[in-house]
Amino acid sequence: MLSKIRLCSSFLTSPSPLLRFLPTLAPAMREYSRFTNSNVTSATWGGGAKYPQKSIDRVDPFDSRHEMFKDGHGVKLYDLHDGERKSLPAVVARFKRLDWGAWVRPRAGRAKKRWKKTSKQLVENEKHVFCKNFHKRRFDRAVTMEIKEQRHIPEDPYKVYNEMSFQLYHSTKLKNMELIKKHGPTNFNFPQHVAHARKYVFKADKKKTPFFEPPGYHKDIHDGDGVYKPDSSRPQDILPPDYLLVERHESNVAKTWENRYWRQLRRLEVFSGPVSLCSKLKLPVVGTRTG
Repeated sequence: MLSKIRLCSSFLTSPSPLLRFLPTLAPAMREYSRFTNSNVTSATWGGGAKYPQKSIDRVDPFDSRHEMFKDGHGVKLYDLHDGERKSLPAVVARFKRLDWGAWVRPRAGRAKKRWKKTSKQLVENEKHVFCKNFHKRRFDRAVTMEIKEQRHIPEDPYKVYNEMSFQLYHSTKLKNMELIKKHGPTNFNFPQHVAHARKYVFKADKKKTPFFEPPGYHKDIHDGDGVYKPDSSRPQDILPPDYLLVERHESNVAKTWENRYWRQLRRLEVFSGPVSLCSKLKLPVVGTRTG
């Protein structure tokens, strides 16, 4: 028993190994060398690369090779160098923002198995497509104003698409709608066929806002400096004889009877020969089920 007491007293009087190590550890923790030293394997940290450290290198948003799993995912709200918000490199590398707000992207998988694709497929895969509105809103929040600003590049391949603004096209159309109704031809303004009235309204049953665009509209707008002025010497608005456009509300029952009538005509074509599309047998007759 006395030997155990002497052993405990010796530990209390002699400095502990832990107490000898703590004073040397405290100054190293106050240096914050990880934020100033790019070498994470320095001797100051005693081999600190055993676990992944966040990179504090200056990231180029136009180079997605800096994207690493250890840096996390999402937008960097506060940068360690200047404290500013940064763009998401994945969006900048994979998508292109046009000057009028739309986002375009190449087709997915365009570089896969090129050896087995035809030349037509290779050309189609190089075409770009527009992103959806849902993705467009998310991409606008993922990049800064530096990416959104307009760039004037010589021989820019996206120049045609940057000048193709839907806002400009739609505003020009609204300004010229009255001129189109007054001077434009009406023989191409076909009525909209809607389905029979149902208990629940379907999207296809609703009437859309008619923005009729007559033939040669873009050329007339270009020649008139944004004002629709069709050539008066050009013949237009000439309907064929006995041809009257009437809006019809066809029900599913009428469609069934019409399909049955057309099947009956196809069966009789075996004996009478092919029936022309302009034949009276294939046109709706007033007073019958197809009229």
